Amino acid sequence: MAQLCVGRIHGGLGHVNVIASMIFAGMSGLGGGPTPPARRGGEIQAMTKAGYSTRFSAAITAVSSTIGPIIPPSIPFVIYGSLMNVSVGDLFLAGIIPGLLMGFALMGVIAFVAKRQNLPRMADRPSGREALRVLGAGLPALVMPP
Repeated sequence: MAQLCVGRIHGGLGHVNVIASMIFAGMSGLGGGPTPPARRGGEIQAMTKAGYSTRFSAAITAVSSTIGPIIPPSIPFVIYGSLMNVSVGDLFLAGIIPGLLMGFALMGVIAFVAKRQNLPRMADRPSGREALRVLGAGLPALVMPP
């Protein structure tokens, strides 16, 4: 499903890595907790199998995991708000824009490096029927809890 969305872009799997980190952060509030490491090995393995260097794959994975504590519902925001008597809702509102900016900035760097290094992308465009099949198969995974 991720390949379908951004596979035609140079460095598409790097973008998928960042988007997945943002989605998991929004679902669980974790950056380096139990959920991200469970999928990190798979991301690095998929990227290296697709032709990315192991160093690039590991670097993107490590940096994208730092977005987790910023995007609400952030567990560090809840702890800080509780200890310092600050509104957790205000902290959540304050974290949305910086978290998205971090993700988009990282995707900008990935796009720059991918174009410069001619990183792989999907060769052919899937048919409309194939795209609907892939989206239908991938949608349940997006709505499942981490």
